[in-house]
Amino acid sequence: LAEVINGLSTVDGPIDHSVISVAAGDADEYLLSVRGDELSVRLKVYLFTVGDDGVVVLFGADPSVFDDAESDMDGIIKSLRFGV
Repeated sequence: LAEVINGLSTVDGPIDHSVISVAAGDADEYLLSVRGDELSVRLKVYLFTVGDDGVVVLFGADPSVFDDAESDMDGIIKSLRFGV
């Protein structure tokens, strides 16, 4: 697995950024694709600021199934609560 991840060194296309508000607070949301010699991965990254801490939540999937999995990713993010 480490070899595969190390091979994903190229960002493929633009990085989309937005700010969302969910129950856990505001989060910066990044959507990007990375590719390597043998694998491409679509990533959805969330950065929450919780007090003095930062919390990063990362989702990744093969680009061919990413759109189908995105509603599950959104459901997980919406269910998060910090400090409760």
